Amino acid sequence: MTTGEEASSPEMIIIGGGLAGLACGTLLAQQGHKPLILEMNEQVGGRALGTREDGFLYDYFPIGLTPVRGHRLELLATELGLDKDHFKLKGPQKMAFGYRPPGKEWKVLDNINILLGKADEPFDPTHLFDLWGLSEGERMAAIPILIDIFLKSPEEICKLDEEDITLKQYIERMNVDMPVAVFNFLAFFANMAMVEPYDLVSAAEYIRIAQDSFNNGGGGYPEGSMMRISAELRDLFEQAGGKLRTGVKIEKILLEEGKAVGVRTTEGEEIRSSLVISSAGIHPTVLKLVGEEHFDTAYVERVKNLQPAWGLTSQIYFLSKPVLDFDIAIAYSDDAWWDLAKYEKVEEGLEPEEVVLYVQVMSNYDASLAPPGKQLVSAGTVCSSDKNSKSIGMLIEKAEAMLFKLWPEMVPVLESKRYAGPAEVTDLSRDRVMAGQGGECMGLGQTVGQCGPHKPTAETSIPGLVLVGIDAGGGEGMGVHQSVHSAIKVAAAISQSLK
Repeated sequence: MTTGEEASSPEMIIIGGGLAGLACGTLLAQQGHKPLILEMNEQVGGRALGTREDGFLYDYFPIGLTPVRGHRLELLATELGLDKDHFKLKGPQKMAFGYRPPGKEWKVLDNINILLGKADEPFDPTHLFDLWGLSEGERMAAIPILIDIFLKSPEEICKLDEEDITLKQYIERMNVDMPVAVFNFLAFFANMAMVEPYDLVSAAEYIRIAQDSFNNGGGGYPEGSMMRISAELRDLFEQAGGKLRTGVKIEKILLEEGKAVGVRTTEGEEIRSSLVISSAGIHPTVLKLVGEEHFDTAYVERVKNLQPAWGLTSQIYFLSKPVLDFDIAIAYSDDAWWDLAKYEKVEEGLEPEEVVLYVQVMSNYDASLAPPGKQLVSAGTVCSSDKNSKSIGMLIEKAEAMLFKLWPEMVPVLESKRYAGPAEVTDLSRDRVMAGQGGECMGLGQTVGQCGPHKPTAETSIPGLVLVGIDAGGGEGMGVHQSVHSAIKVAAAISQSLK
């Protein structure tokens, strides 16, 4: 931790020590610049925060990275002069899939290959057809639909970017007799993989993520935990000459004559710099840290209309012995997934019978995350990003009931459990500056009008103020990958501009 005169006039200030801020700062420091990272928590990592408890090492919030191969962390490692596998992700080796059609009992299949992304094992939908109970005619109808999505060329996907249509609009435009189970799976996947409703999610982004998930692996996890990556970036940052201060919360970005000139902390300390790089999120940066009165009204309106992703509940279970042999599992019924209308009904008090469910057995990815002979499990479901939502507690209960129904062997060996969600995300990583926001699982949602070529840029109209992170300046990818991609692009642009 750096204090006093040494940190009073850094070359540049980076607000936030999450992955984007750390990656951007490390790249700039390695290029000879002198950045200062100001992080409000005592620990770096942002949404990758976690802790060790009773021998278990766990993340506060869900982490499942897609793709497992060819990801942005490989690119970051290369940019930092490391082996491309330095931040290696481990993909799931075994997967379970639970499904309940209307009026029938739950069925769970083990050892299926979706999301595994094995290079020598192309995506085969046969087991899904069996799970859904499709007739021969329905199978023949489903194949061209899945081919259309999973084999669509990059050029065709870019055209969809330009059209900027939703998955719902894309499905309607297909104008095919789609089996109901196939439609429900496509809509469910929007909820589970992108944490969005199918009638808002960008068709182009959806297809990219679907292809990545099934061809290059989904639900990956870093060797040694996500916290290890944050800690290593922190060490690389400081080794390259960067300065880090933790426990410092920013109250205001200072402006003089329309230019950013530094920041003021909540303790009243002013730190001056001619360049401020904010990884605090576009809404908190524009509407709170700077203030909307300093921006063009059209830009402010644009920012206010940007939609966050939904939130995720995070349920951590400590088991006294290993009873689950899969690495990742997903489960849903035809009635469980949400479109925007159902989401709004849940927020108004509707109690769904079932929810979409994800489960990761983190100690099956990495045995060091749990004490010998024990097991660490993460599970949850989609929810509102509003920490004050009254539905979140109910959804946690629904998700847990489904978890224990499908895998009852967990119950007798359950030692203890921990819950987290949008309230903790808001408190630890993202200010709530607009109603309904703050607890989003990964910043802006990948919905129409705000991803791909429509994503906010890193540049702002205020000289000396740049954005970095999942909300702005990045390209394609999910969550961590998009944050890291933004960091790489922003660091390169800043370094070039300072030559």
